Amino acid sequence: MPVPVPVPVAEVARQVGNSPEVIHRVYEGCIYGQEAAMNQKIEKGLD
Repeated sequence: MPVPVPVPVAEVARQVGNSPEVIHRVYEGCIYGQEAAMNQKIEKGLD
């Protein structure tokens, strides 16, 4: 299972043609607050 590599918000914004501010505003609920769940999935995959 590949381990996800964090991508800087500025790079994501550049690739999709938005500003970092738009990325934060639009996707904040998808990005933040899920670190614990994602870390559990990563740890499970590494076992």
